[in-house]
Amino acid sequence: MAVFIFDSDALEKIATIEGKDYVSFQSDSLGEYSFEAFKKRWETLNKDNPRFAEFRPEFAIDVNGNGTIYGMGGWHRYVVFNSGEIGFIRLMCEVNEHLKLAEKIGFRIV
Repeated sequence: MAVFIFDSDALEKIATIEGKDYVSFQSDSLGEYSFEAFKKRWETLNKDNPRFAEFRPEFAIDVNGNGTIYGMGGWHRYVVFNSGEIGFIRLMCEVNEHLKLAEKIGFRIV
């Protein structure tokens, strides 16, 4: 099952990959690279245009020109599509087990 930015457990699913300290780390340290920044941006875009999430072809959203949510330490990267679905960027993953875990949890691998 896909993971969406508006899912109540989406941040916890990212933390499953990034580690137990990720939730507090991202809120304290990541600013425009954080999950919360992307969630707010998606909510604003979707509120202003209710058909935003349905637009095809899909495209990734950004926060102040930044196109990805950073993982712990900035290594892993996550992209948020206009549909709200979160993608895990394969090229930013050096540990195959993390890639497999992301896929198992439901992140789209991009």
